[in-house]
Amino acid sequence: MAALQRIIELNRRRRRRSDVVYVHAYIRQNFNPMEVLSDEAVVRKYRLTRPQIRELLQLVHPHLVRPTRRNFALTPAVPSENEPIYLCRKGFPALNVQVVCDHRGVFTDIVARWPGSTHDAYVWANSALCQVAEGGGFGGCWLLGDSGYPLRPYLLTPFQQPNTAAEARYNRAHIATRAIVERAIGRWKQRFRCLSKMAGGVQLHPVKCCAVAVVTAQLHNMAVRANVPLPEEDMVLEEDVADLPHHDANPQGLAVRNQLVHHMFHP
Repeated sequence: MAALQRIIELNRRRRRRSDVVYVHAYIRQNFNPMEVLSDEAVVRKYRLTRPQIRELLQLVHPHLVRPTRRNFALTPAVPSENEPIYLCRKGFPALNVQVVCDHRGVFTDIVARWPGSTHDAYVWANSALCQVAEGGGFGGCWLLGDSGYPLRPYLLTPFQQPNTAAEARYNRAHIATRAIVERAIGRWKQRFRCLSKMAGGVQLHPVKCCAVAVVTAQLHNMAVRANVPLPEEDMVLEEDVADLPHHDANPQGLAVRNQLVHHMFHP
């Protein structure tokens, strides 16, 4: 309210062009959307509720600086000499982001640092979560991955060519369960449209794109846990293209998968 009164006062007194510029600058630097937007408008514009935004601001406040006109926009940068390594399987520049989620669609792990041409299996092999899994940190739990990932005792993949009815049932259950992460990624992109190629993508330097992916994933988790509704805008889902099958026949992985099929999917 004080800012509005100040603007009215400046408008009454303005005589020169410099006053008009000052009014515009004052509006830009002193407008607080949290004071004027409705709860629905806040969620629609910022993808989080008002209490969540306040909580988030308290966490990052020590690292913030006073906003000025100089940092109102970020300059995009596109790779030039290294552009071919960023071309993904679909033929456009991208990052290969690996995510793991739970049954609610909350992301529990994210790796966002590899160019789009990197194979999924390579991203996994060089991740911290892989080292934890290799060290037995998963206990009796399993991850589900598509055929682009290696079969391991802790990482179950589908059969490339199921030979029995039980293996076919396993594949159907595997696909249905793995769809949770695919839907989670779709909701993540729907909440933050800048992540979707259909909406133009994140036109920033790859290093900044990695940071955007990680931060928006954390914000999305906050929204999912608080049951914040998704934006109402229609979202065109992007067709995923699976990586080339990974033919690493790990004996321990084969044994675990066959045992699971025998106990859970045989008639």
